[in-house]
Amino acid sequence: MTSNESSRQQTYQKLRALTSARVQRLLGVTENDVAHLSLAALINILFLCVGDGGTIGSFNVSFAAALELVGTNLMWQEPEAKKDAGAQLVQ
Repeated sequence: MTSNESSRQQTYQKLRALTSARVQRLLGVTENDVAHLSLAALINILFLCVGDGGTIGSFNVSFAAALELVGTNLMWQEPEAKKDAGAQLVQ
């Protein structure tokens, strides 16, 4: 991994943690509920719920800045949701 890729990955992890935490607080859900969502989806949810008043900035500028920082692949990457330890496959 190049230093630029490593930097993008670190930035992605930080942005994802911040936006995930905000969505969880806003909607009253758990980390597992949003674990499968991409960073792009998390940003969209934030703006869907609280972005109409401009209190969290402009969607276009915020989304473009995040995209420039992490790149297209990480922006739209859908992480594998963490499996619930007690969950069982039912057939």
